[in-house]
Amino acid sequence: MDAVSPPFDAITLEVLWTRLISVVDEAAKAIVRTSFSTLSNEANDFACMLTDARGYSLAQNTGSIPSFIGTLPATVRHFLRAMGPTAMRPGDVLITNDAWMGTGHMSDVSVLKPIFRAGRLVAFSATTSHMPDIGGRLRAIEAREVFEEGLHIPLMKLIREGRADDTLIEMIRANVRTPDQTVGDIWAQVGANELMEKRLLALMDAARLESLDALGDELFSRAERAMREAIRAVPDGTYRYAMRTDGVDEPLDYRVALTIAADEITADYAGTSPQQPRAINCVLAYTYAMTAYAIKCALLPGLANNEGMYRPMRVTAPEGCLLNPRFPAAVVSRAVTGHYVPVLLFGALHQVVPDRVMAGAGSPLWAVQQTGRERALVAEQYLVDARRGRRAQQSALFQREAAASRIWRARPLPRRARPGHRLRVRVGRADRRLVHGRAHEVRGAWLRGRWRRRARRRPDQRGLDRQPPPARPQAR
Repeated sequence: MDAVSPPFDAITLEVLWTRLISVVDEAAKAIVRTSFSTLSNEANDFACMLTDARGYSLAQNTGSIPSFIGTLPATVRHFLRAMGPTAMRPGDVLITNDAWMGTGHMSDVSVLKPIFRAGRLVAFSATTSHMPDIGGRLRAIEAREVFEEGLHIPLMKLIREGRADDTLIEMIRANVRTPDQTVGDIWAQVGANELMEKRLLALMDAARLESLDALGDELFSRAERAMREAIRAVPDGTYRYAMRTDGVDEPLDYRVALTIAADEITADYAGTSPQQPRAINCVLAYTYAMTAYAIKCALLPGLANNEGMYRPMRVTAPEGCLLNPRFPAAVVSRAVTGHYVPVLLFGALHQVVPDRVMAGAGSPLWAVQQTGRERALVAEQYLVDARRGRRAQQSALFQREAAASRIWRARPLPRRARPGHRLRVRVGRADRRLVHGRAHEVRGAWLRGRWRRRARRRPDQRGLDRQPPPARPQAR
């Protein structure tokens, strides 16, 4: 333990831990407010994290997703091994989207910032976010190599001692279909990293911490001890589970041997199908993240996420298999494979702790992807319209009579009429409710009711609400 650091009693530790979470949560809010694409501000496909100077995970934002929680600390350590702490300077910002050193595919860009205090490296702020586009083929499984899947950003510096690398920025813009959104999202990550740096340094000043190693070791030891106790409660043994899926060209086999020995757990995926000449291969970093996620959910779901949680876990997979492919395998759709990993783990754990395992993992998620210029323009207009508070306009975009003959032809959006007035574009009565809600019906019903009430009045009461104006005196 650092000699200059104060001892951490339970209250102090809880206060510091809560403040760390508030730092990363505030950074997440900053990304949501400043990102350019809906992948961050609506789909929540990003994560914010703080690590100590060794690259060990301290805290992640509460809305982060399992794949990023498990891969982002490893990305920090890859930078430390590749560059070394001596090559990092205050004001530097690091960037990569390497699939094997990042999150498993190049669509996610990881941005890191080394944090210095009094000239000493004390921590890293790190973010990763799914980009709206990274070039290459549109997200499809037809790619045979990773080179087809977009721009590859190796481990490098985006900002060097406070000065941005304009050449790298121009290269990114020139290789993506959405340069403003992609680069805008990267700068949103940079802003979140700088915010975490500012808040963390303020926390260290207030708590009089010269480094985070002692605080990290205390947090890690508690999480590690709790996880080991949870593993020890499971009977020792090797539990196997296997499954087969349709695959692309041929069925694919997934196998796991889950070995529990005392307070450690090992997941071995030997026997899984070899890597495929399609973009469904899942790198080992993603396999590890999904393994840790499944084990934690089954054995200790309330445990705080930090480095100590991972220490009792081991993950192995034969090199060249579907869950540990060799470079340059295609990997852009690695989620359709990696999301089977929790299913395997739950199947193995069900044999020994059935009451702790979910009946269904709820994944993988199958979705249909459609691309094309006209559809993209319609979707963009729909998003603009939705942000103005209108209701869904599917029926107006593709009317029923057009669906039978020219279903792919985009229809112009009708302008919203005032309640009680006719639309400028003829829309069926059933569609009008979807386009403009019940505003027209409510207005029409109110008018009809008003006239009925007036008609039911006695003849001597009609017109009382419209008394003639008093006569003006005649001028003499």
